[in-house]
Amino acid sequence: MNKFLSVIGLMLLTGILPVSGQPVKSMGKDTSAYCISQEEVILYNLVNDFRRQNRLPVIPLSMSLSIVSRTHIDDLLSTKQQDKECGLHSWSDKGKWKPCCYNKDPMASKCMNVKPFEITGYQGLGFELVYWDEGTASANEAYGLWTQVDASRDMILNTGKWQFRAWKAMGVGIRDGYAVIWLGDKPDLPANIGICGKDTLIQIRKDAAANIKPQTRKEEAKPANKELAKVIPTKAGEKKPAQNLDIAANTKKADVTVPAGNHFFVIVASAKTEELAMQKIKELKSQGYTDAFLLPSSERFRVSLGSYSSEHDAKVKIKEMKYRFPDCWLFKN
Repeated sequence: MNKFLSVIGLMLLTGILPVSGQPVKSMGKDTSAYCISQEEVILYNLVNDFRRQNRLPVIPLSMSLSIVSRTHIDDLLSTKQQDKECGLHSWSDKGKWKPCCYNKDPMASKCMNVKPFEITGYQGLGFELVYWDEGTASANEAYGLWTQVDASRDMILNTGKWQFRAWKAMGVGIRDGYAVIWLGDKPDLPANIGICGKDTLIQIRKDAAANIKPQTRKEEAKPANKELAKVIPTKAGEKKPAQNLDIAANTKKADVTVPAGNHFFVIVASAKTEELAMQKIKELKSQGYTDAFLLPSSERFRVSLGSYSSEHDAKVKIKEMKYRFPDCWLFKN
């Protein structure tokens, strides 16, 4: 029941109202450094993978909208809107923004749309999805609910009433029982975004959001292939250029190249013959998983969606993939 409350809040979304009147002065933001958690990375990836499977472009990660996501979670935690008449898209009078009750205020849609500008100075309009649970929110649970409800599914995929909008930025936030994403119609300013607790920066592939991997702040990797290259995690200060991990999916003999030092693989399928494995890879690539590749062995031909030098990074990937590939597992070579 409590999970359903977030759906009700979402379904109250109405059309976009034009901005008028005097804007609230922006609080501004420090662009020198910002980090998101592993769970927030997973949520960001899940949403973009869903879009990719539906032939839609990846939405760039936005520091501004991520700040707004966390700010709203803090406000919701302090005001507990889920226990009141106002919806989860409401804002209290406890911060440097205009308060509004989303269920009662006729201008609530406009109030929500301009929150990114009020809080960070973001120049576009913002649109929010909120998930709430009495327990601890997770990326998979929020993603599962949003993709099962027509209103949120349409918003993510730009269908229905959202078909004339194009998302140019996305922010994520997860804390306690809340998971929040903000979608924006304008690109955000470039900013360094890292993974919290690690001396790394996040680099996003335009063709495959699910392959976000950390890049050291001290060493900027140069992709060997502009379209297919990935970033390989390295320790702080270690010089290790990115290498191309993508394997072409065809019915010919596979040319498998695994980066030196990567011994942990996320396996989503295995087959007795190379031909069957390559058919599976072709199928995955047609569904948008362009990073699928073949990992042969003396006994089986395994299909992998990622290789890692760190067991921890591989396990994070598996946690992310479990929703779509329940039987995926970790293979150590």
